[in-house]
Amino acid sequence: MTMLQNHSAGTLAASVISELESLALPPTPHVFAVWYAHVAGHDPALSAAIRSRQTLGQALTADVIEELHQAHIQNAPSAKLAEQSSRAVVMEIDAIVDLIRTSLGSTSDYSQKLSSLLGDMVTANDPTALKEIVATLVKSTDEARSMNETLEKGLRNARKEVDDLRKVLEDTRLETLQDALTGISNRKHFEQAIHAAVESASRSRRPFSLLMIDIDFFKKFNDTFGHLTGDKVLRVVAQTLRERFPTRATVARFGGEEFAVILPDADLMAGWVGAEAARQSMQARELVKRSTGEKMGRISISIGVGTWKRNDSAVALVGRADQALMLAKANGRNRTVTEAQTDINAVA
Repeated sequence: MTMLQNHSAGTLAASVISELESLALPPTPHVFAVWYAHVAGHDPALSAAIRSRQTLGQALTADVIEELHQAHIQNAPSAKLAEQSSRAVVMEIDAIVDLIRTSLGSTSDYSQKLSSLLGDMVTANDPTALKEIVATLVKSTDEARSMNETLEKGLRNARKEVDDLRKVLEDTRLETLQDALTGISNRKHFEQAIHAAVESASRSRRPFSLLMIDIDFFKKFNDTFGHLTGDKVLRVVAQTLRERFPTRATVARFGGEEFAVILPDADLMAGWVGAEAARQSMQARELVKRSTGEKMGRISISIGVGTWKRNDSAVALVGRADQALMLAKANGRNRTVTEAQTDINAVA
């Protein structure tokens, strides 16, 4: 799709409505916001996510668009907060510069006054005049010391403000890249991380693996025990994945009950070993309702593993890992399948 960045807002809106009609998507506020941002080219990560799904032949349903809206559009308030904090940092820096200028100015005035008084002392023979010069010198020194103390206090306060604002910016940045429910990376962060991993692998020629993970029969579990328990399951799976993989790995919620793990410096075998360890660790856990002690069963996951190949794109890698995941589910779930097995299955 050609991005229409140079068109007027009215033309863009008309184009968006037309495309939504061709896709049989209702022009609800969320759907319109997502597609408008995509067509206008406002969010490259959003457009990449849409193109990825289209390449894989996945239908762009209203539910899918809602997921994209949650991952990309609804973070706008955080982005606005980051912008406000950035402006505040600039204002603080300006204030610090003003303090430094004042300090330099007062130091220069004091130096000039000191030089003048010392010159007067050299030429003065009258004891009274010398006494007055010394008194003026002492007074000027006290004033300079007081000014420096004031400036030092101002700089300390300004530094604290900058540190506080830096923390706000960092917290805001993390918030925009974090899944609110599970606390792991969100889809937006995954999109950034997978593209960065491909670029890094292209330079270093070192492989990395991608794991696509789906919770087995999650909808049935949700319908049986309720959405709150379903949310707990999502958090447990996220926590287990985070514990099973190294800190350098990117563990993300891909959408709904689907997760993804980018495993650096891992070939296909290493990816399979890591995936199997995570699957077995997940299978060993049993959910128990705290309030009643009721056992709700064990959680199982299906995993597809793909590994970066030379000249691979992020879309191609996600597609192969996703195909391996679909084969794992088709073969009975609760298992790990690699992209090599999909090739064998295709031949068979």
